[in-house]
Amino acid sequence: MQDAEARVELEAELRQQLARQAAAHSDHLITALHSQRVKLEAEFEKRLIERVKREKQKMLDDVRTVARRVDAMKAAVDGQSVTVVFHSAFQLLMNAVVKKSFIHSKLTTTWLLKNKLCTAK
Repeated sequence: MQDAEARVELEAELRQQLARQAAAHSDHLITALHSQRVKLEAEFEKRLIERVKREKQKMLDDVRTVARRVDAMKAAVDGQSVTVVFHSAFQLLMNAVVKKSFIHSKLTTTWLLKNKLCTAK
């Protein structure tokens, strides 16, 4: 009977030891997984921050490019407006010169006819 009791005690001790080893192993796995999780989260956050910085820089570059294009378009429109205004003013000046020339020509012809210095056309 002592052999049977010793065997039962030995089995009980083995079970307790296996339970302690399983608990220690479980604690070790929990600690290792937690450590790995913290490491991975830190790496992910680092990569995310770098990616956000790159995307932000890319967006700022795109905004600057668009702003330069808008400025160029504004300058073109302003330049075109100045050109249109200049062209209109030039046309008015040319019309005035032609009218003045026409009037002067008429006055000269009228004066010449009046003074009988030329023949009628």
